[in-house]
This record gives sequence, structure tokens and C-alpha cells, in this order.
Amino acid sequence: NSNMVEPSTQGIINSLNNCLKGTEIKSKEISFVYWHGTGTALNDKSEGEAAKIFFDGKVPCGASTKGSLGHTMGASSGFNILAACHTILTGKLLPTARLNNLAFDFMNLSNQLRTIPTEIGLCVALGFGGINTSLVIKKEYE
Repeated sequence: NSNMVEPSTQGIINSLNNCLKGTEIKSKEISFVYWHGTGTALNDKSEGEAAKIFFDGKVPCGASTKGSLGHTMGASSGFNILAACHTILTGKLLPTARLNNLAFDFMNLSNQLRTIPTEIGLCVALGFGGINTSLVIKKEYE
């Protein structure tokens, strides 16, 4: 995308595809996603469109930590990773605080703590100028 701060749906999709490339994980196996989730109209629209496309309309449970922690700049993606690790260990998907408008209800966001089956999670981080990344987190058994 040519705009420094406007998120790109295709850029998000590329990040998600690159994340799973080289793994045996398919998008339908992902149990939950911690989205970048800025709560801005442009970001929500781009993430929503990317989610619909990447997950073929069947978006898993989602959350974001920004509603409770604010935009902590580069640390925000770290907080989402910590939250995803917590979800993998406990089966508890954190609520998305200050979630008022469910214009993107297909993203399965909630302002309530949820118990979900957790095997594989995904974190999405978006940066200025298209510096996007995604990270898959998988429960391992001994």
C-alpha cells in the first residue's frame, strides 16, 4: 500500500500466508486469533476483510489486547503474544475490552472471557508502511 498509515487487506493476507508457509498448519486448524485490533475504521475494515478471505468465511474466535492496554507501540504485538501463550496454557481467550460495535461480528470477538479449545493460535501485528507480521503458536505435548 502506498499510504504510510493505511492498512492493506492484501498486506495482512500476505503476512498470514507467509506465517503458515513451510508449516503443515492449515488456516482451518487455527483455534483463535489475537488481532492487531486498533479499533480504527480503516484497520478494522482491513483486518475484517483479510480475516474473511484467509479463513474462507469461517473466522475462529478472536481477541485483541489493545482495548485494555492501549496502543503501546511496538510492545503491543508482544502483549498479544503473551496473551496467546496464556490462552494456549489455560484455554481462556481474553476479552476484548471496550468492544462496543460489532460491525464485524463474523470475527468472533467478545468482551467476555471465553473458554475455548486451544491447539493453535495466531497473532497479527501491523506496522507503519506495511511492516506486517503474523506468528503461529502451537501447543506441544510431551
